[in-house]
Amino acid sequence: MALSAWPGDAFAKADSAKPVKPAKVAEKSSKTTEAKDSRADEFVLSNLVFLTFHELGHALFSEFEMPIAGREEDAADRLATFLMTPYKEQPEEQFLVDAIKGWFAGADPARLDRIKWWGAHGTEEQRAFQATCLLYGSDPVRYKSVADAAELPQQRRITCPKEARLNSKTWMNLLDPVIRSDTPDDAPPPESAKIIYSPSTAFAAERAFLMRFQTLEDLRDSMTNDFKFNAGIVLATEQCGEANAFWSETKRKLTICYELVRQYREIAVVAANKK
Repeated sequence: MALSAWPGDAFAKADSAKPVKPAKVAEKSSKTTEAKDSRADEFVLSNLVFLTFHELGHALFSEFEMPIAGREEDAADRLATFLMTPYKEQPEEQFLVDAIKGWFAGADPARLDRIKWWGAHGTEEQRAFQATCLLYGSDPVRYKSVADAAELPQQRRITCPKEARLNSKTWMNLLDPVIRSDTPDDAPPPESAKIIYSPSTAFAAERAFLMRFQTLEDLRDSMTNDFKFNAGIVLATEQCGEANAFWSETKRKLTICYELVRQYREIAVVAANKK
């Protein structure tokens, strides 16, 4: 059974949600604004998809007690990259490319002595380059321009095809026992995941954005239709006090913070205005 193409579905929603153009010829400035808004939506969604798939990785690791070698955060990044890498000629690579751009844009320019080398995550640049290497390695000809844009060194590119093959093989083997089949007796349990879009006056626009694109509904479908999760998982969006997304093993809850949506919206706006 193939994993459902959530990124592709999300892009379809983004396209259908574009502002309706007037019947008459619109002003050039209006068209430019619409295009920037639509592109910003896609950029925000791309980064949310990556981070949500990252947290989905943590959920898979804990729910199915998957054996993970190395840092769990690195494994979750590599899984998210695997899930977002297009299969053959699918066009959804823009989601992963935007996520890579998001990591580079969010990089902390702090001095070396201020970097949290002890942290569970790698630096933003390390995560961006890792995703770039795995995407490039999956098809060096097709994704050469992505590696060039990220300025991935030639000496690093040499090992990327092997890394991409090993990453793909690893996740295909690890996920195989927990992927649902297409048989009726392996159907998702009813009400397998509860969805909560928590109210927030301060982040009403971010809440509306997530609801508009049915972010949690798509995540629920991806989780329950593709994987053998037991019922009782909670998917929530809420105000957290930080720009983050996280999985709680004890609560069996995956949370997307409104602050994270705002952060990526701000990055998208800055990037659009530079063009």
